[in-house]
Amino acid sequence: MTSRTDRSPRWLSVFGAPILVAALTLIGLLAALMLGDFGRYLSWVTVAIPVIICLWTWLRVRISS
Repeated sequence: MTSRTDRSPRWLSVFGAPILVAALTLIGLLAALMLGDFGRYLSWVTVAIPVIICLWTWLRVRISS
């Protein structure tokens, strides 16, 4: 099996979104600890991202079935 250079690596297309969500959540948690009031509001937004994704997915499954 050969590697093609005209496409992005396969692992990035598979794990790109989960890595991005994890990084945003980590940034939010660290912001809550280090940035005071601004960090508190930033953390609410970034920590809510996985919850919103789960609710969106759950609703799509419920509506389609």
